[in-house]
Amino acid sequence: MDITTLTAAQILAISILEPERLFSREVDDAKLEWRKLSRAWHPDMNPTADPAILAHINMLYDEALRKVAAGSWRVPGLFSFKTTKGKEFGLRYKKHRSFELGDVYIAEKLVAYAVHKDNEDLYREAKRRLTSLAFHDKKMEDEVRRYLPKITDEQVTKDHLIMVVEKTPDVFCLADVLNAAGGKLDPKHVAWIVSSMLNIKCYLKYAGITHNDISLETVFVSPEHHSAMLLGGWWYSRPLKEKLLALPARTMNDYDPSGKPKAQHELDMDLIKLTGRELLGDATGSVLLREKLVPPTMLSWLRSPGSDHVFDEYKMWYNKILKESFGARRFIKLELTAKEIYAKQ
Repeated sequence: MDITTLTAAQILAISILEPERLFSREVDDAKLEWRKLSRAWHPDMNPTADPAILAHINMLYDEALRKVAAGSWRVPGLFSFKTTKGKEFGLRYKKHRSFELGDVYIAEKLVAYAVHKDNEDLYREAKRRLTSLAFHDKKMEDEVRRYLPKITDEQVTKDHLIMVVEKTPDVFCLADVLNAAGGKLDPKHVAWIVSSMLNIKCYLKYAGITHNDISLETVFVSPEHHSAMLLGGWWYSRPLKEKLLALPARTMNDYDPSGKPKAQHELDMDLIKLTGRELLGDATGSVLLREKLVPPTMLSWLRSPGSDHVFDEYKMWYNKILKESFGARRFIKLELTAKEIYAKQ
């Protein structure tokens, strides 16, 4: 990048937290870049230059030097790390977000979870669950595994345990899809997403597993194929009726475990319905009730408490809720591009 061609607006748009977008990591190179920028934007050299631009450049330069010294330099879009065995890796990602146990990096064909070592017990719990999934037969396994995480790599760094799972380029995090759609989806799209989540939950019921973190951040969807994958949140999963080890804040806000401290399927059903309401733009459903923009049968079901009778809920959803809400099934394309979904937030 030729930094001398940057406009004032482009420079001011660079966050003070991301000096990596302007300066090089090598201190000598960064110093030369700072000198070039100073000459270009100093009011004595450029009488039309706003002094705020040079002040912003100086702050970015100071932050760049601080990050280099602290070892916290991070190239935007690149997750780089060194393992405890001395190997260095770099992952180009489309999206990054933090969650309660660490960070997640979403790339085109994989998702990497970097979990703080303080949470090693929960990391091991997720790995134990994902490597011991039970299936009735090969046909069931081939069908269901497409919607569950497949661990392709694991690494250990000084501070993190890293788990990498695969995905295809057409699959996106539900939170990013919702953000790109402006904070709410058409009920017809919410319907197929809920259907996919229920399908996954039916398998979890069969396998005797509770997930406990079904959410916008843990569910990934393919708008192209109208399908969903439950890639994240397995740190909180537990076998049915076993003691809950931990729950994320969102689950705790929706569910009081004090009366039922053991894993229950009804919690996952509550979370599926909560996710459905969030996709409609109203987590409580009270605004949706007033606006009457969602089919009443669908909204009533989404606002009802979760049930332990997962298979019965599944049948009701397909045989009653969907038919009364939308009539005959039709495939309606969700018009969102990868560029829109991965736009900088």
